[in-house]
Amino acid sequence: MINELYPIALDCCISTDAFWNSSFGDIIDEIDSYRRREKYKQKQQAIHAHNLAQQIIEGIDLIVNGNDNQKELHGLWDYYPGLFEEEKEKHKKQQEYNEFENFKAQRRKFANYHNKKYGGGESR
Repeated sequence: MINELYPIALDCCISTDAFWNSSFGDIIDEIDSYRRREKYKQKQQAIHAHNLAQQIIEGIDLIVNGNDNQKELHGLWDYYPGLFEEEKEKHKKQQEYNEFENFKAQRRKFANYHNKKYGGGESR
């Protein structure tokens, strides 16, 4: 029985010394733990692949259908909440700044149009 476990233990990254100096129960625990970690890694890879596919679909939809529905691509913080809080805040502040600058440019354009039409000075 123990000899049958040896190749499995090696595949589970259990060293030869650790294998021969451990009890049967310890070896089984190590193998079970390795399998749980591998399953977790597979789940993480599946989540990453799913998120990537979702982002690609959203990007293609945005290109094909245009920005009619005002849909914005999700950021990393939407897929991994708690992991990218700092980046989310920076993005939010930059977005607010860009919106304000856009608003100011539109107001300047309107003021210039109004002043040309009705007389008045050039706005800055």
